[in-house]
Amino acid sequence: MTRKNSLLFWLPFINVSLISIACLLLWGCAPIIHSNGYLPSTVEVKALKIGGDGVLAVKRKLGSPLVEVGEKKRVWVYFTQKVEALAFLEPKVVSREILLVNFDSKNVLKSTERYELDNSRVIDLNKKTVVTEGRKLSFLQQVFGNLGNFTSEQFAD
Repeated sequence: MTRKNSLLFWLPFINVSLISIACLLLWGCAPIIHSNGYLPSTVEVKALKIGGDGVLAVKRKLGSPLVEVGEKKRVWVYFTQKVEALAFLEPKVVSREILLVNFDSKNVLKSTERYELDNSRVIDLNKKTVVTEGRKLSFLQQVFGNLGNFTSEQFAD
């Protein structure tokens, strides 16, 4: 077999292997989508009677909220979001929907508000931390403090 014929013989195998490697590389870069939360459908929300439904009726129709906010928990929050992570890049929020259900002082449905990623706003969370020191132990207290706390039966398992 001449050198030219030998290259022609291996050419289809080389093409198939290069295409396979390219497909695997592209498949490895497919985004991973994480879905979080629960949001009732628009049909369920439209079935609510503003000024007529109480807390129990809303809970029966929509389910329990993810968060109850405010004084006497008069605002219920339902939300869902999809986050897309691609390889080593920072995850990106692709979609977010928030439903706020407001009750009046008599626990009767007052209003519902729906927000999406486009009309949402950034909420500044309080990032102050409280550092508690706890008990200060000396080195010897740490070394000898647990001597009587363990028995040999605890280590047998």
